Amino acid sequence: MQGEKLIFDDTLLNIRKETRLLLANNDLSGNDIAKAQALLATLYNYSTTLELDLKQLRGQKKTLEKEIGIAQSSNLQLKKEIEKKKTETKTLTNHLKNTIIYTVDNFEATAIKLKSDGTEKSTLYAKSTDKLNISYNIIKNTSNNIGSNDFYIIVLDDKNELVLDKNQKMGVFETKLEGTKLYTKKITVHNIQKMDKISVDIEAEKGFKIGDYNILIYNNGFKIGDYYKKLKKRSLI
Repeated sequence: MQGEKLIFDDTLLNIRKETRLLLANNDLSGNDIAKAQALLATLYNYSTTLELDLKQLRGQKKTLEKEIGIAQSSNLQLKKEIEKKKTETKTLTNHLKNTIIYTVDNFEATAIKLKSDGTEKSTLYAKSTDKLNISYNIIKNTSNNIGSNDFYIIVLDDKNELVLDKNQKMGVFETKLEGTKLYTKKITVHNIQKMDKISVDIEAEKGFKIGDYNILIYNNGFKIGDYYKKLKKRSLI
């Protein structure tokens, strides 16, 4: 395109030069008249070419303006969809913050005695209990993707005092209705589809005593489980 423009410009310069020479000559010969006619014919052809090029450029301009209009419309629609998605995500997030996402099923609390050979044995007695195994199924109540989620287990002894786990750093969490609470154990689970099994061991810092242990399970600020486990005194009979 650039090369064609240079040739076109050079041709026009030559035509202008020849035209000036003819106009300066007061005594035109037959050859001069023929040359003038040839120059006029060339100018006519160029004007026709310019007209066609201009028509083509106008057509390209209309096409470009149409494409720009379509692109702007698509961009506007995309912005609307992005804003809609942001609003939906915000609404869902706010909804999930105030929703019981999981329920607990098949809860079990088993007192475990560790034998000298390293094997484990269930027990009913506080004095024999080295750890308390807590297991349950968590069932997802929503079809939305939750990602990672934290579950907090609180174990209270017979005097309603918190049982601290020797393998868990002490921490707190916020509930929706009961304020801030200390927990015994924190569990993080990832990408639960519908149901998952949780199993965790509690090893009390001060050991287990005789009595009824209250085991509370929290998720998303809500209490989703409330259970009891009794540890007995060994009979001498």
